[in-house]
This record gives sequence, C-alpha cells and structure tokens, in this order.
Amino acid sequence: MTNSKMTIFEAVSKVGQALSGLSESEQHQVIRAVAELVGMPETEFTPKQTSRASGNANTTSVGEAEGPISGKSASKKLSLAEFLDNCKPANNSQRIAAIAAYRQLVEGKELFARLDLKPYFSKARLPEPKNFDRDFNKTVKDGHIYEDGEKSYLTQKGEEAVDNGFDGKQAPRGRAVKKAGKGK
Repeated sequence: MTNSKMTIFEAVSKVGQALSGLSESEQHQVIRAVAELVGMPETEFTPKQTSRASGNANTTSVGEAEGPISGKSASKKLSLAEFLDNCKPANNSQRIAAIAAYRQLVEGKELFARLDLKPYFSKARLPEPKNFDRDFNKTVKDGHIYEDGEKSYLTQKGEEAVDNGFDGKQAPRGRAVKKAGKGK
C-alpha cells in the first residue's frame, strides 16, 4: 500500500484474518500483546462476561471491533443486517460492495465468485435484486470490486467507500425516487 495510513476497515480485516485460526484464549493473548506494544491499557481488552445464558466471555475477533463499519459494541458478533445498517448502502450495487466487505471483515473470506454474494441478500432479509448481474457489473464499473472469476475481491476503493458510508452517494434510485416525484 502506498499510503502509510491504514483505514479502520483494513486494520480490523488484517487483525481478524490473523486471529481467525486461533482459539479464544490465544486471540486474547495476541490482543493483549498488541495492546501492550502500542501502549494501550490492558483493561480495554479484558473479556467481559455476557448476559447470555451460556456465560461465555466475549471475544474480540473479526467484525466485533468498535468503529463505523464494524459496530458499536465488542460484546457480540456483528450480523449482516447490522453491518449493512452501519454502511448505509442505498442501492443494490452498494449493497453488493458492502456484502463483499462483510464477508471479508466478519467472515474472513476475502475472495469470492460473483454468485457467492447473491445469497447474502436473503440472509439480510432483503429482496434479491431483480437483475443481480447488472448490479454486480455496476459495482465492478464503480471500482468497488475487482472481478476475476472465483478470485474476485473488494478493492481498496470499495473498502474506503464502505468505510465512509458511500460518501453522500446515498440517494436512492429507482422506485423510491419515482414515488417521491408523483406527489407533486
């Protein structure tokens, strides 16, 4: 990366990938060690007890860090619906980029094929796009996704767009716009 500043998205993604294969106790050891290296108080990374019946300690893993994309609480894993609410995508093209970000950040799956993203609409309880291929192609055209068959990925531009809530490009298109115009 040519820019020395890393976005929150990139940092959380890298940490999440590094922690994904470790046990919960190993994850906490790594987080405490990193906190010590950067001079942060260890108490910020001590697991807290949840109010869940299981009483399991919370983990700090992919999709659980505090930030604009990843959520407000480190106590629970971020759901797809919550992630999309935080990203504020306004159309299916933006939702596709946000879904790719969710897969990368929360699930640790950086690479995907075009159709790998389609089922995530129903997982988020959203209607499946009527023309998924068109919307996916627009996401590629916008530079948010690089398409390479099963090795497609979210680009840096896509990460930044998701991280920034799509920078004011949130005006809905299509049916919502047409209905708004009819009332005049």
